[in-house]
Amino acid sequence: MAFRKPYLRITGPGDTNIGERLGRDLVGVQITDLMEGEIDRAIIRLRRTQPYRAAPPAGTVFQIHVGWDEAGAVMTGTYKFMQVLYAGSPETGQETQLVCEAADFNDSLKRVDSEHFDEETGHKTYGDVLRTMAGRVGLDASIDPEIAKIPLAGGYLLRWKQSAIGFVTDIAEELGAIIKPQAGALTARRRGSFQTPGGSRLQDIVIPFDPNTFFQVDLTPRYGFAEVTTPWFDPAAGRPFDTLKALGRGAARFALPHIVGSEQLAKAMSSAAAQRLDAETASGLFQSAGQPYAVAGSPVRPQGFGPDIDNVTWEAVSVVHDIEPEGAGWLTTIETRNAA
Repeated sequence: MAFRKPYLRITGPGDTNIGERLGRDLVGVQITDLMEGEIDRAIIRLRRTQPYRAAPPAGTVFQIHVGWDEAGAVMTGTYKFMQVLYAGSPETGQETQLVCEAADFNDSLKRVDSEHFDEETGHKTYGDVLRTMAGRVGLDASIDPEIAKIPLAGGYLLRWKQSAIGFVTDIAEELGAIIKPQAGALTARRRGSFQTPGGSRLQDIVIPFDPNTFFQVDLTPRYGFAEVTTPWFDPAAGRPFDTLKALGRGAARFALPHIVGSEQLAKAMSSAAAQRLDAETASGLFQSAGQPYAVAGSPVRPQGFGPDIDNVTWEAVSVVHDIEPEGAGWLTTIETRNAA
């Protein structure tokens, strides 16, 4: 596979172009975009030559733009410098790696606390809770309407000695949602919908088959479950009921063990469990020439790999961009799973 020379611009404080300042000492960058709950990262790679440069102050902010030309460059994000790594060998020489984290993932998200949410504190729905948590950490809230309107089960939700990001991630797991701090907001969207909270569709990542690039796909036959069930308690009737989510084939039933406090939550949890079971039936790893619009959570469409692979509804779990303008070029690696 022939690599074109990509365009890379890294700007630091005062809008300084790091590439122009360092010249060939800028080796490249690795950008990792993750779907949920974890911190997006960028590693800026520099040749280490004498006289040795000091690392930037902790918290220094960088913006990174990549593309196949300057006009088509896309900003991948804003990152804070957190850690420096030094390495060297006789074969490759010395290298400095500046490890940066997404600036939206601020320290407030890691703060551990305990509290409760109910109508008296102004929280009737999970959307109310997520908006409160977003505001506390200095982010806007962008929440899918279907997720936002689900009422708190039993009218009550407890956070116990848990970080803010851990708490909202657990909420998302129960509701079948993907939650992530990005672009100045705490976003929550339905898993497998490929819709942003605002209603627009994420752009497809198209991967044409190329014999010169790596791919690996694991397809596992569907579980023998015909349905997923979640029990919930109806206070009006004074007894529990089961909420079912059909999976299709099979004769067995997968039952969640704990009774929840509302039918809406039971429906959301059954759907989320069904999605997790389906996700485990297919996983894949695809590489392609650099794709500027490839982000985690997007639909992935392999083309020319055969019907068993092409016809899976793939979802990007992680996207890694390795960019070396004067070296190997730009390679995008996409980890996927079944989103159906």
